[in-house]
Amino acid sequence: MRNSNREIIKLIEQTKKQKKYLTHITNKSRLSTEDKVKISLCKHLVRYAVTRRLRLKQLGGLLKMPASRVSEIANYKIDKFTVDWLLHTLSTLAQHDAQTRAYLELFEQAAEVPALAVTKTKKLTKDLREASIHM
Repeated sequence: MRNSNREIIKLIEQTKKQKKYLTHITNKSRLSTEDKVKISLCKHLVRYAVTRRLRLKQLGGLLKMPASRVSEIANYKIDKFTVDWLLHTLSTLAQHDAQTRAYLELFEQAAEVPALAVTKTKKLTKDLREASIHM
């Protein structure tokens, strides 16, 4: 099930009402897998900007793209990009940030994992979530 940008923004707004300073969707159960991946990739770009206290224009300069495009990422308007484009953008950012580079390496390793049984997949997912909390 794919959600439109409006539906995703509505989910974000509902979540923000529940938790004052939250900038991402916590209830992802209604999103497609592709949308979840896009949101995760956007989140890494947003985290980089927040931790470095960069304005959208500064991040846009670093990524060689207009601030308006960076704004679309920061506002999770995921219908405007593909997973490939977001991965390419993150790889550009990874040249400047070790944490982003490590995330992309983990992402690459996860993509190479052969199909696993459901129980092993659930354990791996749990381990990855715990690892991402400690990053």
